[in-house]
Amino acid sequence: MTRNLKISLILSVLLIGFIRLRPIWERMLGDFFILFYFLCNSILLVWLIVKIIKEVIWLSKQRNNLNYKIFIPTLIMTMALLDGLFNPFRIDLDFIYGEVNIQAYSEYGPGQEILKIRDNGKFDLQSTGVFFYNRWYLGKYKKNGDTIALNFDGNSPRNFCDSLVVRGEKIYEIENDSLINSSFILETTKGLNGGKKRPIISKSSCGAAQHEDVLHEIPAIQKLN
Repeated sequence: MTRNLKISLILSVLLIGFIRLRPIWERMLGDFFILFYFLCNSILLVWLIVKIIKEVIWLSKQRNNLNYKIFIPTLIMTMALLDGLFNPFRIDLDFIYGEVNIQAYSEYGPGQEILKIRDNGKFDLQSTGVFFYNRWYLGKYKKNGDTIALNFDGNSPRNFCDSLVVRGEKIYEIENDSLINSSFILETTKGLNGGKKRPIISKSSCGAAQHEDVLHEIPAIQKLN
């Protein structure tokens, strides 16, 4: 294996591994992840692009001595770059934490929260904001009908209701024996409407949810044991 091929393989593996393992990195690094990811990803992408350009220039000077072996490094790096930018195989390692049954998000000013209820009895809440803020909250949940009780492992976010009710295309919070509209907007559900996973609403087609009291009392809710 030539030195040029080794460098090409190392760069390609680093880029693909770094991008594809993002669901693991961001949980491990927490607040430092966004800055770390941006810097490392930018360095690897620029390095790979420069390397590909240099290889193409070198190949153009070898017109009289071409063979398939000298194209291998350029081909490997090009495939890695395309995979890193476009992910044609739709690889997402988030599934290792459990299949997502319910996914919802909430936007507030410059920040966002993403809630994922998984099929293994666990959930995760990712909260992002300014200055590379990236905090993860993990825990387990119990579900009874359309009512979900969240039990956080350790700290929980401030002003976050741990009892949620999912009805149709809306998600509510339980407060003072009443249901109020949650700031969370449903994206996907599975196991609630005939067991089929279906898109609910996209981020680009809606604004922030309004907090308004709705006329439902707790007796109408399927309470948890």
